[in-house]
Amino acid sequence: MRLRITFAKTDAMRFTSHLDLHKTWERTLRRANLPLAYSQGFNPHPHINLASALPLGFTGEAEVVDIWLDQTLLVPQIASDLERAAPPGIKISKIQEMDDYSHLTIANHHNLSTFSSYFLHNLILLLKV
Repeated sequence: MRLRITFAKTDAMRFTSHLDLHKTWERTLRRANLPLAYSQGFNPHPHINLASALPLGFTGEAEVVDIWLDQTLLVPQIASDLERAAPPGIKISKIQEMDDYSHLTIANHHNLSTFSSYFLHNLILLLKV
């Protein structure tokens, strides 16, 4: 099961680096007792994918993290477990179930939105002429 979590990184987490934010999510998911999916191999890691990093000292209202679980669970139950386990500074705003094999990854989603805004900006400039 793949989940896409949209969250806010508030002032309490402002000076937390991207790597520390990744570790914070790993601890939060473990605290919530969610059945994380792990990589195969000698040193397994949980499948957690954070979107592009914010500069140190910045906050964000619509940050995205993808997580993979070994079992299928109900999204409302996951949301309540994560709300209780989340540290100060992380406010979860939306959790949605994604297709495990979806080709629209976080990086592709970011590129698509950048392309869309670029396209609209040029279309507006064209219409003004």
